[in-house]
Amino acid sequence: MIAQQFADRLRLSPEQRRTLAGLAPLTGVLAPPSLEAVLTVGVRFGPRVAVTAGVVEQRLPGAADALTVWGPRWLPLLAGPAGERVLRLLVEQRERHGGQSGRLTPWLLAAGEDGLALVERFGSDALDLVLATDAPPADARLLGELLMLPGPSPVLHRMITAHGLPAATWSRAAALLAAGESRERVLLRLWSRSGGVPTAATG
Repeated sequence: MIAQQFADRLRLSPEQRRTLAGLAPLTGVLAPPSLEAVLTVGVRFGPRVAVTAGVVEQRLPGAADALTVWGPRWLPLLAGPAGERVLRLLVEQRERHGGQSGRLTPWLLAAGEDGLALVERFGSDALDLVLATDAPPADARLLGELLMLPGPSPVLHRMITAHGLPAATWSRAAALLAAGESRERVLLRLWSRSGGVPTAATG
């Protein structure tokens, strides 16, 4: 009944209705909100994904709803031992960053544990920085270090990656940027007393 009402409300095509018919066994084990989320997954990503989502949903309510926003690539993590942790992060970031799931999902999955830890510690600020810098996933730990410094993190990231600033100069550069210095002026100050090689003592 729920599946039929869902299909009628969304005016699904005959093909989509047949997809939902294959999920009928789930109607007896899932609560209506969970079942509707699984049905949505089925319409968007196909019956195989929906069946797996239905199994995960039984153990981890809310997983299917998260998949409707973040996509099926998260299923293996949601089905694994870190499922609760991953679901919590996806739910927390859904409102602000769910619309950027196409960019953020590949990045976070490639960054692995470092990416999850980054979001756990810094929340939306971390994902804002990922989007602002287009940093590679390998930079996840670097982004975390920059978020602990003052000043505009995207500018500091560009300076580090474009000019190879040593880690010893990052705090100094961040402080100068926070004080209103331009990127060019900061670089000049870092380089002025080092013969072209920035050091923490210059400036």
